[in-house]
Amino acid sequence: MTKVSHEVPLDLLEQSRWFNDYDYALVHLFEQYPEYYNFYKHSLQMGREVLLDNSLYELGEAFDMSKYAEWIEKLHPTYYIIPDKFWDSDGTIELANTWMKNYGNDLPKDIKRIGVAQGSSYQDIVYTYNYMDTICDKIAFTFKFHPDMIKIFRDNLTFDKLKMNHCYVRNKNVIKFNEDINDTDLQALLRYVILKELDLSGVINKEKEHHLLGLQSTAFLKESCKFSWVTSIDTSNPIIYGYEGKKYEESETDYEDIRTLHKGNCCIEKSKTTLKDLFEEKFEDKGNLYKNFQIIKYNVGEFKKILDMES
Repeated sequence: MTKVSHEVPLDLLEQSRWFNDYDYALVHLFEQYPEYYNFYKHSLQMGREVLLDNSLYELGEAFDMSKYAEWIEKLHPTYYIIPDKFWDSDGTIELANTWMKNYGNDLPKDIKRIGVAQGSSYQDIVYTYNYMDTICDKIAFTFKFHPDMIKIFRDNLTFDKLKMNHCYVRNKNVIKFNEDINDTDLQALLRYVILKELDLSGVINKEKEHHLLGLQSTAFLKESCKFSWVTSIDTSNPIIYGYEGKKYEESETDYEDIRTLHKGNCCIEKSKTTLKDLFEEKFEDKGNLYKNFQIIKYNVGEFKKILDMES
């Protein structure tokens, strides 16, 4: 079973323990929002798992190393993601070496390290993966890939080779991959294909846990989480949709009657709204406290259905 955590705004932190399998923290928010830090400290006291992110996606670069080490030691999370660099294999490995030399080896040994397999090509991802396998307890994969990788993938996309159906669903319509697939869904498909290739080629250390960092769309999410070694994923997708008053459509998560499709290939795109946009927003400000929370709970349940999990 793949554990799921949905990042939430401040106003929803306490309620998130009802639907999150573990708690996912962003380090850059700790200093500005003491109540945010205290929530995760309390989660750990309750015996819950807490994964601490270096906030690369939110900041554009990994959080300051010395301050990061201080927060890790103070919080004592279950896991933390070591500093990495978007799409840069050499840069990520250099950051990892610096981190381990100056901070990583001095932190408590029971705090588990997560390394991200960054790279601008499949070969780079393999190279970074193999390095992270030597120093980390868990390895993560990003949700967004270098534009060059997307172009090459699109130009060489052959579904007979992938042994995959040619259709999926978006907005209640059956879409043909070779005619209509957009770059957002292609990103999601590419992550699945990379995971599959890593698995088939024997690169994956199946004795180790792996994490999926966010998502571009829910396309191929079910397939990506079917690998026994993918043990966790984080995404704010169903939360943000709920805050916007948007409900996951039933037809986007239930494909029993669509014979041509892989069940699970629904495509709910990443919203243009970000967690940052909503972080301080309160339900009361929208005047829809009950309605929007009910939509969020519904979306979370539908998200789990995509993974064939109990809602």
